[in-house]
Amino acid sequence: MEKDPSKVTARDLGFHPRFEPMTRDQTGNLMAILMNEAEPQIPDSEMPFAIQILDKRVSVMNLPIKFTLKGKLAMWVLTDGNPGRMMTALIDCLTNHEGQEITAEIICELYPVGFYSENSLMDYVDNYIKTRQVKWSQIY
Repeated sequence: MEKDPSKVTARDLGFHPRFEPMTRDQTGNLMAILMNEAEPQIPDSEMPFAIQILDKRVSVMNLPIKFTLKGKLAMWVLTDGNPGRMMTALIDCLTNHEGQEITAEIICELYPVGFYSENSLMDYVDNYIKTRQVKWSQIY
């Protein structure tokens, strides 16, 4: 049975990612996000720049996805607050969880040991996203 073309991922096309293990700081920050039962209260004016870019991209492009604040913070921690890495993570979230609300737990399921290594990220972006082989690659 052939896979629905709209559900094809980079892995289906031959991408074999390697992941960079989380640093001690990333692990500690992620645990703090996950263990805190209350949703953090951060004014928009104090939101990290990469999260502001994420919010703008989702709203301007009317993307079929929502994020909890903890989900955004978890993504920010794992991508070291790098806007390009955040957009790559957004593509992964859309590919795997289109139409859903993304929580910190979902981010941890997508990246259980850490985010893509630098070489894997370059391979993913250059050979699958920039060439538009991956659904949602136009948002990069």
